[in-house]
Amino acid sequence: MTKTICFCFLTLIFFGPVFISETASVFASETEQIRIISTNDIHSYLRPIYYRYLDEFKPWGAQSREGDYVNKAEIEGKIGGMAHVATMIKKLRAEKPGKNLLLDA
Repeated sequence: MTKTICFCFLTLIFFGPVFISETASVFASETEQIRIISTNDIHSYLRPIYYRYLDEFKPWGAQSREGDYVNKAEIEGKIGGMAHVATMIKKLRAEKPGKNLLLDA
């Protein structure tokens, strides 16, 4: 008897909404375009840092071009920083007010 009651209860929970909402549609009648703004791994870049590109990734990494760091830093300048990220997000949001989704991973 208990199994029958449980089965009926679960059936109503899972299939009840299908029978109740005959006219409901899962599709929107109108579509909207939104902008997805995604950031990733910005927690360690609170301040701008000097950045340089490596021609190749060797096992010893940046040490292979250590003497070139100052020159590359002057050419490339600073990148990152929360102030730069916040400014860019505000700019993007202003272009499409109310139609942005900001994700941070």
